[in-house]
Amino acid sequence: MYKTLTLLCFATLFVLDALRTEATLTGATLSMALALLGAVFGLLAAKEWAFNGDGPEEWKAAVALERKAAVPRATRTNPCSGGFTLVELMVTVAVVSILASIAVPSYRQYVVRSQVPAGLDALSTARLRLEQRYQDVGNYGSGTCGVALAATSNFTVGCELTSGGQGFVATATGSGPMTGFSYSIDGNGTRRTLTHPNGVPSLACWSTRGSTCDS
Repeated sequence: MYKTLTLLCFATLFVLDALRTEATLTGATLSMALALLGAVFGLLAAKEWAFNGDGPEEWKAAVALERKAAVPRATRTNPCSGGFTLVELMVTVAVVSILASIAVPSYRQYVVRSQVPAGLDALSTARLRLEQRYQDVGNYGSGTCGVALAATSNFTVGCELTSGGQGFVATATGSGPMTGFSYSIDGNGTRRTLTHPNGVPSLACWSTRGSTCDS
């Protein structure tokens, strides 16, 4: 049982590291999760220490009582009938709780990020239509952008002319679950992340995760 719980704890550490790498785990959440894992490892170590006959006299006495009350393995007809100790159940619940508290918010962030490409595709379509118009008439519009803008769910696509119709800036602004996300593209093809819940990149680019440019 101890080996299984230890492997489960290590698996949790790998999950934490993967989420940190994917930039879906904040520093505060990671610190809290590591602190809880440290407490879990402490419980495992203390229990193992006591069962090996080490530790304070109180631990030894408690372990002696637990062993005395336990059914000897040789008399068990079913090896699995012994069940689990309270500490083992507490450790298992703690590890599962850590995984759930991290996995659920991370999954929600993943679902939200999966809707970003729809807004970026709408911007790319708007730029393509505007460039086609420029090739035909020599400007991007008169007063307003001279093409129909693609509609997409959870994003409002807008367009403004610059330099007397010789340039433009198209924007996609999130709404509903995508509130806080906004992107733009101009007549030079420059892409920018205007706002993002996780921060905007320092470079001119689109970012679905925030803070860093998409590869």
